[in-house]
Amino acid sequence: MDIKSAAETTRSDLLNMRDSLAAELDRIRNHAQVICDLHWESVREEANRRTPRFITRIRVTTGSLQCQWLRAGGKPPSEPGGKILATLVPKGTSRFNPRYKKSVFNSADPWEREIIDETENNYAMLRERYMAISKMKNDLAKTIELTKKSFERVGVPWDQ
Repeated sequence: MDIKSAAETTRSDLLNMRDSLAAELDRIRNHAQVICDLHWESVREEANRRTPRFITRIRVTTGSLQCQWLRAGGKPPSEPGGKILATLVPKGTSRFNPRYKKSVFNSADPWEREIIDETENNYAMLRERYMAISKMKNDLAKTIELTKKSFERVGVPWDQ
């Protein structure tokens, strides 16, 4: 295989990997949303006219998956579908620790705590998975840049 063919194959393969990693990040986000929806379904089934003390939501911002917990405040909504006012609960652990501290949820009622623990265990795995794929994506971006420079140094154009 000549160097131009090698460059074309390498470029194509690296860009396909980049696209695959981006797609995997989207799938992890969708998985997290399913976990969030299941949490809400479990809360509705178990609440029995009780208001949860903690609520959850999923956000993706600047390349990070945020499976967030919020402390519910105020009275329950007077009508179905009404919004619950809430305050964000800080994770309180290092950036690279995928878990919330268990003590954050000490004020949860026993009926709610079991649901929270199961949801948080799932969230922690998804956060860790998202961090690993994000690191791979960043490392691949560096690899693509180095590969581009190495081929261009020997006179083989990278962008065609």
